[in-house]
Amino acid sequence: MNKILPTPQWALPGNARWAWWCWEPIDHYRRSGLQYAPNGSEWLEDWYQRIHDKNTVKMMADLGVNIAVTHYFKGMGIDFEKPEMERTAKLAEICHKYGIRVIGYTAPDRTAKRSIF
Repeated sequence: MNKILPTPQWALPGNARWAWWCWEPIDHYRRSGLQYAPNGSEWLEDWYQRIHDKNTVKMMADLGVNIAVTHYFKGMGIDFEKPEMERTAKLAEICHKYGIRVIGYTAPDRTAKRSIF
């Protein structure tokens, strides 16, 4: 039997304030020819560093953001993406200190016989 839990106070309409927090790992921006990079090739490295900085997290928390949606695993391979996954885990730790919950995007497993989504 499935038990339906009440919606947490922070997630009720009017209380959830989320921010897109860098949907792609930096290698995806590089491999896309930087056509999708938010600030183009000249500013990509600086922008990406600022996205993961504690000062940015604090500023977002001060603005009322309580949910961050960010990258975690894009599907380029666990070994290749491990450093970025660790970087995202550190970002999540910082976010949690400021009361921001983190949702990490994970690419679907395209090799699975059946999707869980």
